[in-house]
Amino acid sequence: MCALFSSAKDFPKNTDKAIARATAGILQRRAVCEFAGISPGRYALSVFHDENGNGKMDTNFIGMPREGVGASNNAIGHFGPPKFEAAAIWYSGGQLELVITVIYL
Repeated sequence: MCALFSSAKDFPKNTDKAIARATAGILQRRAVCEFAGISPGRYALSVFHDENGNGKMDTNFIGMPREGVGASNNAIGHFGPPKFEAAAIWYSGGQLELVITVIYL
């Protein structure tokens, strides 16, 4: 599951507020999320491996992810999710390939 955000307000947890979302199957430890019609601008991408297929990121009792997570720039959080500023990238249009490492806590 991939979610594209244009501001820090809801990044990375509130995927319902993302400007675009995509799902992709995993093949040989890789998944490709594609977004069409995105205007140039500053964005951050969050991803998670929906291991149980329930459509949401599962967390434990203190809110830590129970499934693999990642963000653009391979940004990581300290005592919480990564900040938008750490994950933000500039998209100038056309095709952009980001490689995000999913980590399992």
